[in-house]
Amino acid sequence: MACCGAGPESAAPPQQRQVFATGAAVILAWAPEDVARHFAARGYPQYAQMWVEHDVAGRRLVHLTRADLEIMGIHRMGDLIGLAEEVAALRKIVENGDRLKDREVIEEHVRAGDGCRKALCEQGERYVLTKNTLQLETYHVARCCCVPCSCCGAEWKTDNIDLERIVDIDTTQMVVGCCKRRCRVDVACQAGTEANSAEARVARKSLFLRFKEGLAFAAQIRAQADERKQVMGSWAGRQRG
Repeated sequence: MACCGAGPESAAPPQQRQVFATGAAVILAWAPEDVARHFAARGYPQYAQMWVEHDVAGRRLVHLTRADLEIMGIHRMGDLIGLAEEVAALRKIVENGDRLKDREVIEEHVRAGDGCRKALCEQGERYVLTKNTLQLETYHVARCCCVPCSCCGAEWKTDNIDLERIVDIDTTQMVVGCCKRRCRVDVACQAGTEANSAEARVARKSLFLRFKEGLAFAAQIRAQADERKQVMGSWAGRQRG
């Protein structure tokens, strides 16, 4: 016996209603048939074939505008407004997912100690590599009569380096104390408002890690910086096109 108040969404099979209850990665992986099932479950089954005919997959769907929907053949004002809002909601899910992904920590390290307890009391350093940035976090303890005193306060300072601005990474082997090998990772990056010009000032930052750890971290920074530059280059190309 059919329910009296059941609408298109409640009547859809469970697997269809669950298609759109997903995150950014799943939306971007949708095939045109998945897009059609999603909107059919949302109350627009009459346009199912349209998504397939125009080959609108998830990655293309989130870039559609209201004008695009009209060109595709949606002219009923109510449907046009409703679908435009549905697309905007999916776009927001993807954008929020990208922002979270940008903050994901790929690798994190703490400065290697040099055997000097006093130096470790005065400051500490943490290096965090994310999808888009290399973060250099430094902990400073205030001094009282030239002596570090945590009672007088302390603070973390963060220096964010955009991976796109990194121009060179060098590693240097160091020996500290009783034959302890350390690795100094020197990161050269463009600085200032003219960072992408030939006249840009180059700033250098140094990271201190255990030897093998430093070599591996330097390689990871290089790889992530190359990936970031490729992504930004592709984006700039699409903007010019």
